[in-house]
Amino acid sequence: MKKVFLAGIIQGSATDKSIHSQNYRERIKAIFNEHSPDTEIYDPYDGHEDSVHYDIEKGKSVFKDSLAKIEESDLMIVYLPSASLGTAIEMWECYRPLSQANYLVCDPNKLVRRSFKIH
Repeated sequence: MKKVFLAGIIQGSATDKSIHSQNYRERIKAIFNEHSPDTEIYDPYDGHEDSVHYDIEKGKSVFKDSLAKIEESDLMIVYLPSASLGTAIEMWECYRPLSQANYLVCDPNKLVRRSFKIH
């Protein structure tokens, strides 16, 4: 079974508690469910829809736990329509030599714009 890590903007550069639309997550999951239903998708937003209200310690713990899932993944899909430090960190973790994951960078105007592995 293939494992996919779904990375992408949540809060981006917002300085308040607002988040970007998360509709892209369901769209990407639907594509996998249709074309590769046996793929396991890890979405760090699932179960943490209220994470902008977490205190610092809980936020760090949740983020650290989600980063650990990257090493277990075969593929990372990245949706990055604007700057996102959290997504950049996820991409770095995917890039690290211990990670075996490939990743796709999604353009907001097209489903997939580029597919590459840095190693």
